[in-house]
Amino acid sequence: MSRILSITLICIVLIAAIAAWMILGSGTGFSEKTQSFIVAEGKTDKASVLEAMEQNHILSSKALFSLFSSPAGVWNKSKIRAGKYEVKKGQSMLSIARMLKNGRLAEKI
Repeated sequence: MSRILSITLICIVLIAAIAAWMILGSGTGFSEKTQSFIVAEGKTDKASVLEAMEQNHILSSKALFSLFSSPAGVWNKSKIRAGKYEVKKGQSMLSIARMLKNGRLAEKI
């Protein structure tokens, strides 16, 4: 019984470590120094914002970001601010989610 508990605990710790690495590690999917995307006025819903990010190859994993950003409260507001967002190479998914949630624009449209 102790061995099964140990193996289960190791698996849980391993899964948590991998999840943390994916969220806190580099979440960008581009090779340039910076990449930007525009959230158009009237297209500030989750699907439109994720589509704009995907078109500009911002994220390494759109599905993981979508899964992570919902419980993080990114989409709780009625709308994300419209404008131009700039993402630096190597930026984590957590910092990208915070940027959207807090409306930190590179420039306003």
